[in-house]
Amino acid sequence: MQIFLVTLMFATQACTSCYPASLPSAGNDDGEDPDNQPIDTATEEEETGDLPTPPLCEFPEVEPNNNIAEPTPIQAEAWACGELMPDDADTIGIDFVSFDSPGQGWISLWARGESIGSAADIDMNVTIESAEGSALVVFERSPGTHEPLGLIPVNADDEFVVGFVDAFRGMGEGYVWEFLPSLEKGPPLDWNLHESESRGSSRINDRFADATTVLSDGDRIFGAMGNADRDNADVFRIAVPAGRHLIQLSLLAWEYGSPLNGQIKLYTPDVVDYEAAFEADPSGDVTIADARVASNRYRHSDTWDPYVDYIVSADEPTELYVSVTKANDYFGPYHWYVLDVSITAEELDDTATP
Repeated sequence: MQIFLVTLMFATQACTSCYPASLPSAGNDDGEDPDNQPIDTATEEEETGDLPTPPLCEFPEVEPNNNIAEPTPIQAEAWACGELMPDDADTIGIDFVSFDSPGQGWISLWARGESIGSAADIDMNVTIESAEGSALVVFERSPGTHEPLGLIPVNADDEFVVGFVDAFRGMGEGYVWEFLPSLEKGPPLDWNLHESESRGSSRINDRFADATTVLSDGDRIFGAMGNADRDNADVFRIAVPAGRHLIQLSLLAWEYGSPLNGQIKLYTPDVVDYEAAFEADPSGDVTIADARVASNRYRHSDTWDPYVDYIVSADEPTELYVSVTKANDYFGPYHWYVLDVSITAEELDDTATP
């Protein structure tokens, strides 16, 4: 994918405050009930005796579109299609399309290959131009399939350029793709806290010393994964009551359409001092890993969404720290997540593993 990303890479800009709210239900602008409209039941078969020949798609690619500067214009809510056929100068087959955001809300980006019998294992690379700047989003696959299906928040004035390439650099006849961008009614998950709303506008939470947001049982916080100018980590504090409690943290992202391949790690309060010592002397013996007590576990093999279970016994209320990070080189304002927090009182059990 490195060759492809060289063509696509743009500087990403942070935008954790631009996520739109859910859209209201769509209505009929003319005030008439669409279910009561007359339907023309005549078909081409009845008029000519021949079955109609359906088009391959509403927006077939127009060559040349193997350069990000020359994409095929398409529209949202309609299928586009093409075939990864390089010209004489190409070493890999790449196709680009462009479209404008159909509105504010959440947009699904669906690229098909495997399910329509294509030889292509499609990777989908999305460049978004918005009021906040440029961002690159890479979708490689989705749960249970090699086809990318993404779901990200958008504004009404966002501009998209989407590139398609075979993950193994295959090309030629049979390497076909289909693509459908479609505006959704709202986000795929609920949350009760928002990362950008839970901290001061001038404050960041990329360091443990800057973690001002305190999460409690039942909290679900929405956030996005960093930007190029930071350490690409979001850090929060977890309020733990006195007694014995099971701390359960779940990162919800990739399985719900986010491009984020995320990680979560849990630390004791000592991590703040360890961080300061490491920043003062990176070559010293102390690292933040010395304060880590739990990290990524996975409920099944076909997921990128980790969770953490950890039992805490404390005589008085205390705090833990959790960091949300990325597992690969991709990050930015569209790499969203929801962190779910559950804290449950536990009966004392000497056989439990802390």
